[in-house]
Amino acid sequence: MHISSPEPSWLATQDFPQLVTRARLARLVRKLPRARRGWILDSDGYQHLQRNGTWVISAEQYAAEADRWMRRIGRLKAAAVQDWPTEDEVLAATEARIIALRGPVRFLPDYVRAHQEWTIESYLRLRSLAPRVPWMPVLQGRTSGEYLRHREMWAEAGVDLAAHSLVGMGSLCKRSGSMLSFFQMALTIEELARDGIRLHGFGLKTTALEYEEARKSLVSVDSGACFYAARRQRLRAHRDCPHPGDCRNCPRWAADWVSDLADRGRVAAA
Repeated sequence: MHISSPEPSWLATQDFPQLVTRARLARLVRKLPRARRGWILDSDGYQHLQRNGTWVISAEQYAAEADRWMRRIGRLKAAAVQDWPTEDEVLAATEARIIALRGPVRFLPDYVRAHQEWTIESYLRLRSLAPRVPWMPVLQGRTSGEYLRHREMWAEAGVDLAAHSLVGMGSLCKRSGSMLSFFQMALTIEELARDGIRLHGFGLKTTALEYEEARKSLVSVDSGACFYAARRQRLRAHRDCPHPGDCRNCPRWAADWVSDLADRGRVAAA
């Protein structure tokens, strides 16, 4: 379990796996942390596209940033490409761009396909710009069939997903909130894993890990759910936590949360 870290400085001080967004790292203009263990760089596609409707950070800039952080911070396991998620709110934000480039689009699957194609284009572009960076391809879709189709699209583009140490599976967060809504996705994850694809589940809620198919088929996942719970329920991990208020940004809370999931067999021990 990778904690979606609110503080990039935790890379130097905490011993649990972490995912850090490009937006948070970009705020560090002076000293960068030296990572204690492997970590994942997230391009933050969902937030970025929902806010801007397109990528306003060029591939050249992101490639240069990722290469710098890989060298200066160290231990970078994977860097997500500038992918195009497929949640309703993201598709609504990118609709104008899709229409401008492709004309009026009648059916929702056509919007999804555009996002899938642009995700592949991002990987190919970033790989050419910064070949040393361990770029992570990302599978996108809304239905099981669309995820499986995207797998074939990657193969048609000459990208062997099974050859990568990690392949992201995006747009899962909201559909992983209940076991009932996640049932078909769990079976799809299992099928992709049988193809030898080492999957990372982006923003997966712990509810989804109740499915054995998903739990055993995902190589890694990330989540910030622990901080949401602390904020919503105003919880503290320990009485002697040095910060005021709840543990919404507390590393001790995050470490305890990961340890609890490992003890219950929901994630591998860190």
